[in-house]
Amino acid sequence: MKCQDIRNSKFLNNNIKEYYAMKVKILPYSKIGKWSVWLILLFFKFLTIFFFFIYIGESGGETFFSNLYLTIPFLIAVSSGILAFFTGLFSIFKTKDHCLTIYFSIVIGLFVLIFILGEIIFPH
Repeated sequence: MKCQDIRNSKFLNNNIKEYYAMKVKILPYSKIGKWSVWLILLFFKFLTIFFFFIYIGESGGETFFSNLYLTIPFLIAVSSGILAFFTGLFSIFKTKDHCLTIYFSIVIGLFVLIFILGEIIFPH
């Protein structure tokens, strides 16, 4: 087979077209993917509120629920981070919605899940 025949073959041309047709998407198109992105944004918002309360002088007490100004934003942040992880996985595997923001929410949600499981399994 000559070099010219290889370049004109349909197999090679279809693969090149598919290669250049792949584009990196940033925003999700599925509803569950959008939920995952909003949940990870909510995680960062409530984590910021939590650290703001610490900055202005709030401190924890004897138990986790002693200071509700710190407990409520932290619980909302953690639950939204974990939910972002699971909704991101669901949107990738069920709706085939592959975009950067969903992968970002999965990574951050996985870190949150590992941190919380570590705190539960190995308390200090």
